[in-house]
Amino acid sequence: MTRPSLIGLTVLCAALATAGWLAILAMTASPVTAVRSNATDLSKEPKHPVSDPMWERSKALGGRPAPAFALGDTRGGTQTLATLAKNGPVAIVFTKDGCPCSMESQPFFNGLAQAFTGRATFLGVIDSDLRVATLYQENFKVPYAMALAGDQRVFADYDAKRSVYVTLVAKGGQIVRQWPGYSKTMLKELNQALADETGQPPAKLDVAMAPDAMTSGCAFEKSTPNGV
Repeated sequence: MTRPSLIGLTVLCAALATAGWLAILAMTASPVTAVRSNATDLSKEPKHPVSDPMWERSKALGGRPAPAFALGDTRGGTQTLATLAKNGPVAIVFTKDGCPCSMESQPFFNGLAQAFTGRATFLGVIDSDLRVATLYQENFKVPYAMALAGDQRVFADYDAKRSVYVTLVAKGGQIVRQWPGYSKTMLKELNQALADETGQPPAKLDVAMAPDAMTSGCAFEKSTPNGV
């Protein structure tokens, strides 16, 4: 039996390779086209829209005593509402590691926290362990304390079903207002509310990159199935 020549083997391999690539292109052409045609521009609508029930439940908290808590933080200390609200208002930012909305909104909360340093206190409450919470604080340059939610009871106490809920507590411990997400308007309202509570002018805050429509974050594990 005659051995195939080197040239013949080369031609055969080239032909097989070409056929293989053509087959791959044929298999992938349709899915790629379908994905592009069905793609949604997420910049024009919230990832997690805030529903009417979410708004209603958040508004109902205004004027009520803020639930007490004592939570360990990333610095080895304990954060208690009684201590935090003794000298001024407290903005509680409910945070979830890995949630795009938490990450996208974080710079705005950082800016407000720095602008009201010494007059208002910001506190992040995150549903993770110490290691992850510490990494989140470092990676996103969070200038305020991050408390660990532990058994997550604090989420239920504040009716915070998802991340990016923000609860503003007045000096003394009464809830001023809760927002079930964030947007350009929400950030302006929080800024003004902090100014009203502290007696200083609103901070200069660029909200151009914030969403137009209210958007909440990812549901916490112990929230209701639909997060509302």
